[in-house]
Amino acid sequence: MKHLSALVGLMLLVCPLTGWAADAAPATPETMEAPSGYLPSPPIAGQVQTAGEVFGAETGYLHPYLAVGEVYTDNFFNTPGNKEEEFTTVVTPGLWLAFPGLKTRPEKLATLNTAAGGMPLTRFRQNSGHRLQGYAGYSADFYKNKNFTDQENTTQRGEGMIDVNLRGGLGLNLAAVYENTQDPYSTGASNSRLVDKYTSYLFDGIASYEVGPRLTLRANLGYYSLDYDADRNAFRDRDDFKAGAAVSYRVLPKTRVFVQYEYVDVDYDRGVQDDSEENRYFLGLHWDVTGKTQGMIKGGYEQKDFKQSGVSDEDNFIAEVQLTHQFTPKSKLSLSGTRQTNESDIAGISNRLTYLGAAVYTQQLTAKTSLKVDFSYNRDEYQDLLTFGGKTDYRDDDYFSIGAGIGWSALRWMNLSLGYNYGNRDSNFDRFDYENSTFYANLTVTM
Repeated sequence: MKHLSALVGLMLLVCPLTGWAADAAPATPETMEAPSGYLPSPPIAGQVQTAGEVFGAETGYLHPYLAVGEVYTDNFFNTPGNKEEEFTTVVTPGLWLAFPGLKTRPEKLATLNTAAGGMPLTRFRQNSGHRLQGYAGYSADFYKNKNFTDQENTTQRGEGMIDVNLRGGLGLNLAAVYENTQDPYSTGASNSRLVDKYTSYLFDGIASYEVGPRLTLRANLGYYSLDYDADRNAFRDRDDFKAGAAVSYRVLPKTRVFVQYEYVDVDYDRGVQDDSEENRYFLGLHWDVTGKTQGMIKGGYEQKDFKQSGVSDEDNFIAEVQLTHQFTPKSKLSLSGTRQTNESDIAGISNRLTYLGAAVYTQQLTAKTSLKVDFSYNRDEYQDLLTFGGKTDYRDDDYFSIGAGIGWSALRWMNLSLGYNYGNRDSNFDRFDYENSTFYANLTVTM
């Protein structure tokens, strides 16, 4: 199945795939644009950021680009003590293309390898305004360390989309994401310096049909594949299948209420983790009040049924909020939050309950300079007892992250960015605590 996924993914990325982005607004220095999501969404706590994400590697019409950056961190391995610093040079070549042409690159689709189905946030189909809109992109990050040369790595990401508007109110959107990357150090129960590298494939399709001026039907299908390189992480290899449907009704000119159902089948390759089926039921509200404010809020009930005998099924309240507000043409605030169950990254623990809240503020200071400030809080509550270091308890982790960066577009084809980020994890198992500070500088050239 994984080989079939790889073949389909390559086919999708070679073909002209899509964007759902609307016609572009006046260009701003994209270095400071908010990361991923169909509504702009926050960074996921603990998720690896590539140089392209940190530095913002794409500007303007021209598709090829090259970024060269320097990163300093005071705690390279995310350890609770005995911090070791590192200076890393990151080189990021990339390419994106769109048909018809776009002035700005569509926002990146957020993925998360512990989320059942591979996506931490709801994906929206945003009409491109064209009968057909295609988009494809690829980037690679080459890491060169000053001190720990044995930890040098290369990561890759490819993505593509196609959006089709047919007569009679029928719309189709297909998306594919390929990632070859690694977990952050100190993920799960690991305190080692070993690199936990993996390959993932995500495919997601949305079909929507406007029955009338008020009523819209939506259906979606998705597939996510996760495959780790090292045998020590093989317990996490899995395949997820997702299907769902939603009905929305326009109650006001810019406001819709909707009901939604999702089914996710989680199938692990090995018998260490428990296979499961999730049934999710939502009631929600989606609005685009003034053209400046867009948002979605939904809440509901999830039944997680484990396929193995002797494992207790779980019922949880789940919820999600996504909100973006454009204060002025030059300033924007994006908020998001979730309460959801995620898959475990510790062998023998079935899953975890995750709370996430985040905010991203962007401000264009001048015609060539922009500012970005972001904040996130993440809490993971593991649902089974863990024994580690002579202690047995239910593990709880709190993540806190805050950062700021400034970008300067010296020329139309050149951008310089500087930034800082502070991260902290506080666990009830002291061996998993850490904090780090990261500074970065980057130069991006487009062609």
